Amino acid sequence: MNKKTACVAWTGIASILLPCGTTSHRFFNLPIQLNEEGICFTKPRDKRRLQEVDVVIWDEASMIPRKALEIIDRTLKDVMNNSLPFGGKTFILGGDFRQVLPVVKKATRSQIVSECMKSL
Repeated sequence: MNKKTACVAWTGIASILLPCGTTSHRFFNLPIQLNEEGICFTKPRDKRRLQEVDVVIWDEASMIPRKALEIIDRTLKDVMNNSLPFGGKTFILGGDFRQVLPVVKKATRSQIVSECMKSL
């Protein structure tokens, strides 16, 4: 079973601990400012890379803001021309939700929890 795999993490520190790892911002070309309607900016080369990968292994998933996952989901659906979640790609999410939550400036506890991917 030859599957092309990408190893990503939300932080640079975590990404260097992964084999051939990179940050999720770099791999998916996430915009710096995450908003509800955003998509990833994909160049033809980046679009090809997203199409070729079969499995995404994502460390420290508890830190991923909900908006980032929604942007990646929309982008992959568009790139793959597939309405399945994440365009039909397999995502393996690792991390400890009791360890670290997303960083949200000047937010209350409830606002931070609402930004967590578990709120999806």
